[in-house]
Amino acid sequence: MHIKLYHSLISLAILTTIGGCKSYDVTSRYTSRYITSNTGKLAVVTPEAYELGLSILALTEFAGRDTSLINSNTDYYREFKAYFDKYKSHKAVVQLNAGLTSAKMVEQFRNGLFAFKLIDGRFALNENYRIDNSKIQFKRYAILFEDFYRDSNFEGFYSAHQSTYGQIRQKTEGLVSFDNLKSTLNKDANSFHIVVSPLMKGFAGTMDIKGMNFNECVVFPYLTSSSLVYKQAK
Repeated sequence: MHIKLYHSLISLAILTTIGGCKSYDVTSRYTSRYITSNTGKLAVVTPEAYELGLSILALTEFAGRDTSLINSNTDYYREFKAYFDKYKSHKAVVQLNAGLTSAKMVEQFRNGLFAFKLIDGRFALNENYRIDNSKIQFKRYAILFEDFYRDSNFEGFYSAHQSTYGQIRQKTEGLVSFDNLKSTLNKDANSFHIVVSPLMKGFAGTMDIKGMNFNECVVFPYLTSSSLVYKQAK
């Protein structure tokens, strides 16, 4: 069942106080092609690997205890729970829960997810990023995440909700621009990525990734339940 966004307001509560801080969770290995294609660009994205990681996080006991972390006041979340609750004891969920010992580690996990992509069900590092300094054991989690992806048919759920992700992205794009973010958030940025998810609630913030005289600012916004309204499609 699809869920449609019908409210015209989205609130981007970005913690600008931490903007401009260099990321040690993700570092760069940019190609000249990547720099050329992204310079002066703003992209609003909901990457499949990122959504997979957040979905596993949302099923952990850690997320259950910290109610500020996941946006649970939406029809999307209720559909998510109805579909995925039977996988709460999956090894990927159990192991991630065991590895998250602090709120800081959740932030590091979220940042690191941005560096990954899914290729035919394989949780792989994007060729433009490195995670050598990350405190999160992504190499250990990769196989478990791939198992969860396959066992739960995550691809099916993600594909069925493309309209939801797309409408969130479209509304976000209508509220921000490259020039606006450059003047208010990071004047040194050459490129912006806004990563949106209907699951994310807590730990809004930014991450700067630098290399080859290129500064990429990644924004993780907080989408409030009062400004995101969902309804069941008829």
